[in-house]
Amino acid sequence: MSSAVTRARARVASLVDALAARLLGGPLTGGTRSFLANFGYLLSSDVIATLITFGLSTYVVRLLGPEEFGSANLVIGTAQLFVVPMLLGLHAAAAREIASSPAPGRVLSSTLVLIGCLLPAVVLVGTVTATPLSTALGVPRTVLLWSLGFAAVTTLQIVTQAMLTGLRLFARVGRHNVVAAVAYAVPTAALLVTRVTWTYALYVLLSAMRLLVFAGLCLKDTAPSMEWPQRALVQRLARFGAVYSVGSVAYLFALSSIDTLMLNAYHGVSAVGLYGAYYAAFNIVASRVTKLVSDVLLPTASAHGNPSAMYGRVARTFVVVGWLAVPAAALLCRLLFVVYGGKFEFSWVTASLLGLCIYMHLGVTMSADLLVAKGLRGVSTTSAISLVTAVANLGGNALLIPAYSVDGSLLATAAASLAGLMLRVAVLRRQPVVTRVT
Repeated sequence: MSSAVTRARARVASLVDALAARLLGGPLTGGTRSFLANFGYLLSSDVIATLITFGLSTYVVRLLGPEEFGSANLVIGTAQLFVVPMLLGLHAAAAREIASSPAPGRVLSSTLVLIGCLLPAVVLVGTVTATPLSTALGVPRTVLLWSLGFAAVTTLQIVTQAMLTGLRLFARVGRHNVVAAVAYAVPTAALLVTRVTWTYALYVLLSAMRLLVFAGLCLKDTAPSMEWPQRALVQRLARFGAVYSVGSVAYLFALSSIDTLMLNAYHGVSAVGLYGAYYAAFNIVASRVTKLVSDVLLPTASAHGNPSAMYGRVARTFVVVGWLAVPAAALLCRLLFVVYGGKFEFSWVTASLLGLCIYMHLGVTMSADLLVAKGLRGVSTTSAISLVTAVANLGGNALLIPAYSVDGSLLATAAASLAGLMLRVAVLRRQPVVTRVT
C-alpha cells in the first residue's frame, strides 16, 4: 500500500513539474520549485479558508440587507484610508529585509517598534479630529471611529504576516489563515442559529476578530526569534515606507476613490451601489491571489533568489496564466449577483471589464514589487508612476463615466493600469535589480 502511494505521489509530482516547466518556459530549478511549492501551499490554504467562510458571509449579507451591509462596507472602505499611514509600507519592507538580514531578530523587533508608534499615533489623531474628518469624507462620525479600530487590526495582521513570511515559515502562515477562518466561522454560525439581529457593528467585530486571531498567531511564532531593536533599522524602514506610501495613496485614490466620487457626481448613488456590487468580486480576488503574490511571495523571493530570474518567471506566469482572471472574475460576478437576488442588474460586459481590471491590477502589483526590490530608488520610481496612473485614471473617468457609467469607470481603470504596467516594465527591462533595501 505504501509503495503504491509513493508511486502515485511521484507521478503527480512529475506531472506538476512538467506542467510548471512548460508554463515557465524551462526546467524547474530548486528555487523555482520552492517558489511554486510555497505559492501552492499558501493559495490552497487560502482557498480552504474562503470555503469555510464564504457561505456564512454570504448569508449574513442577506440578513444585513442593503443599508446595514452598506454601513459595514463604509467602515471597511474608510479604514483603508487609515491603513496607509499606519502601515507605512512595512509589509513590503519587512519581509524582504527580514529574509535578507543576517540578524532577522533585530528587524522583527524594529518593525514592531515602528508599528507600535504608528498605530496609536494615527488612532489618536483620527479620534481627536473625528468630527471634521467625518464631515470632509462624508461619513458618520461613528463609522469613522469604527474604521480607525478596524484599520489598526488590519495593519497589525498585514505586518505580522509579512514578518512570518520573511522567516520563510510559509506553512504556518497557511495554517494560521485556516485557524482564523474557523475562529470567524464558529461564532458566526452560532449567532445565526440563535437568530440574533444582525447589525453592521456585529459584522465588523467578527471580521476584526478574524484578523486579530491571525495576527496573534503570527506574533506568537515570531516572538522566539526577536532580538533587541536597532535605531538604524527603524529609521531605514521608516524612510523606505514613507516613499512607498506616496505610491500607495495615489494608487488607492486612483483605484477606488476617484471612481466612486465621479460615479456619484454623474449618475447618483444607485450607480455607486452597482459599482460596489461588481467590486465585491474584485475584493475577493485581490485579497487572495494578488495579496499572496505581492505581499508574501515576491518580497521574500526577491531577497532569497535571483531577482532577474524571478522577473522572467513572473512575467511568463502573468502572460500565460494571469488572463484566466478575466473569465474567473466574470463567473464570480455572476454567482454574486445570483446571491444578491435580482436587486442589481447584471451584465456580462461589465463583469468581463472587471476581470480585465483584475488582470491589469495583478500585473501592476507584480511589477511594482519587483521595482521595490531595487531599494529606495525603485520605490521612488513606482511611486512616481502611481501618481501618473492616478492622473490618467482621472482623465479617463472624466471622458468615459458621463456616457458609460460603471463600464466607463472600469475602462478608465483598466487603461490607466495598463499604462502604469507598461511604464514599470520599461524601467525593469532597463535597470538591474538589487536585493536589499537601502
